[in-house]
Amino acid sequence: MHIKQRLVIIGNGMAGARFCEEIVARQGLERFEIVIIGERSPMAITIGFCSPVYSQGLMIPTIFFSNPLSWYQKNDVHLHVGKRVQRID
Repeated sequence: MHIKQRLVIIGNGMAGARFCEEIVARQGLERFEIVIIGERSPMAITIGFCSPVYSQGLMIPTIFFSNPLSWYQKNDVHLHVGKRVQRID
């Protein structure tokens, strides 16, 4: 029987969510038990900006959503939200 290593991701914003997606896509669930700890809700929003709009000289906000809660459940990723990591033991 293969014992999985625990992979803890601190931060569930755009970077943490994307890292988790990549681990899952590369069959990482066969090797790791994934735990994500972060302050944001599972549907965290990251707002970026794309090229300026020439008509008004404004930037257009681009909104990126992380995965819905069902994605974490389906992939057996343990998500802990509303928590701030103080230290790593």
